[in-house]
Parts: sequence; C-alpha cells; structure tokens
Amino acid sequence: MVTQMQLYDDIFDDSSSLKSQYGECSKDQLTIIPAPGYGSSTEGTTGAGNSDRTGIVNVNVDVESSSDRTILELSAVSAAEKTYGILKDNYDLVLFCQPSKYSGNWVAYAYVNGYRSFYNDFWCSRMSALVHEVGHNLGLHHSGADINGVYDPYGDESGTSTIIVHLVYCNFSQTSFLSTSTLTK
Repeated sequence: MVTQMQLYDDIFDDSSSLKSQYGECSKDQLTIIPAPGYGSSTEGTTGAGNSDRTGIVNVNVDVESSSDRTILELSAVSAAEKTYGILKDNYDLVLFCQPSKYSGNWVAYAYVNGYRSFYNDFWCSRMSALVHEVGHNLGLHHSGADINGVYDPYGDESGTSTIIVHLVYCNFSQTSFLSTSTLTK
C-alpha cells in the first residue's frame, strides 16, 4: 500500500507530479493544490507542494473484500461524506486510492466532467493513471479513432491511444481549454 506521504509527493510535490504535469500543459493556468487543513503535516518536505498539510486522508469502509468496484466506490464516497461533507460541494477533485485487498481486474476510472477518480492499489501512485483519470474529470476524452466506420476510444495509434497522448505531449487540440480552467474551491 502506498503511504500518505508517497501520495502527497506523487500528486503535489515531486518535480514530476500530477500538479506539475497539469501546470506545464496549461502554462501554469491550472493549479492543483491539497485541500487546506486536511492530512498529515508536510513539515520537512522539500518540494514545491506549497501546503502545510498533505490533503491526503484515510477513509475506512466496511465492505467485503470480494465486493465489486461499484460497491466499494459507493461505500468510500459515503464514508468520506460522513466525515468531510458533500464532496462535490467542497472539493474540485477527489482521488480515491483503494487498497490491494479490494483488488480486481481494473486499473483506474473516472467520470468525464466529474470530481471523483478511483485507483486500484498501486495505480494511485502511477503518473500515467493519475494524469489520465484526472484528465477525464477535467473534461478530456480518449483521443480515439474511426476504424472502418466504428468509433474506437482506444483506436488512436499516434501514441498511447488515450488522453495521455494529449497531456504528456501537451497536444493543444484538447489541452487549450486548460488555460482557462481553474479549480478554486
């Protein structure tokens, strides 16, 4: 299981973090910051996270480890809202990192134009998954391709076939709107 400080580094503080990748692709117009006042102290960290708290918290759920991801998702959201209020009203992005005991054959998923993304076990610390899923939250879709008259969301063979192509290489066909997007709650 990834620690809270590892998640803090991967999301906010490392030179190649979720925050830095979106900052670079948006020409520093989109800034991702930790929720103020939540999580462990960042005292002693040396990166550019610019927060006194990690914004990373644990939420305990009471579900069977064999439960499917939908049950786990609903349980995690419910438990988080009991402690932190209505998530969509209080936070722009909420990333759920689910421990290995709830493993399944999925990597991560998110909702386009939503605020929640979900990561299976170690995928919550993989930059490719973080940038990809948060991209969906920000309104980005898979680059896709029309193959013999049928749209295939993973059919673009110009790179890794997904929005990662647009974010890592800052393809402005999808990221140009990031220069006008803000996360301000």
